[in-house]
Amino acid sequence: MALATKGLIATELSCPEVVHFFGPRPEQEKHTTYPKRQKVRGKLRLVMSKPIKFNRIEIRFKGHSQLTWRNPLKSHNALLVEKMHAWKTLRKWRTTLVENATLPAGVTELGFEVTLPGHLCASFKSPFLEIQYMLMAFILPSAKFAKEIHVSQEIRILKTLVPKDVVYGRVPGFKVPRVSMRGERPVSLAWEFQVPRWVCLENGYIEFDGILRRPTTVSEESAMVTVEKIEVDVVQEEFYRGDLNDPR
Repeated sequence: MALATKGLIATELSCPEVVHFFGPRPEQEKHTTYPKRQKVRGKLRLVMSKPIKFNRIEIRFKGHSQLTWRNPLKSHNALLVEKMHAWKTLRKWRTTLVENATLPAGVTELGFEVTLPGHLCASFKSPFLEIQYMLMAFILPSAKFAKEIHVSQEIRILKTLVPKDVVYGRVPGFKVPRVSMRGERPVSLAWEFQVPRWVCLENGYIEFDGILRRPTTVSEESAMVTVEKIEVDVVQEEFYRGDLNDPR
């Protein structure tokens, strides 16, 4: 990447593009992410044709959520159309790598480390909501009239409810925990299904099992019940909560 500062040939920000958080280990009683935090290590590479003095070189990390919504039933030209826009900072961090120092000609690599807590929301993007995390380098040469140089890279945080050992195939035969869903139609039919607590919709299917039976209050002499069909609905819901008193 060609840069405007004389002598500075290129800059490159290098770090993992994806950070994974997994579900708790089976022996853990509390539901928490594993690990509880991740340390992301990276480096900033500078290529220079001559020694250059820098006032400051900083690494910053920032995560935010942005909500943009408008009433889809209203015309785009409507004056009174309902709109909603909100922005919230999830995480801010910065560290100074260089301050009032001269770096030699050639290739210089500056290492850094960012700690990401497990409570951060996963990266997400939909027509209404975006959760994004960016790692940025701010480079300010000390030369007269020098402009600050920005280099950025997105870091995607991926989270799963499945334990890490299961994800990597170290626990054969693992079964997702189930929750019982029961129901009853008086005097005719009762049912109970064991439904997985979480599924991967990318597979295109959901597997579960259950039983149908007559209620215990119905005598065996009662007529048999014919089940015409069983319907299963999978509904995806997105909940957006905001604090109107939050100044950010």
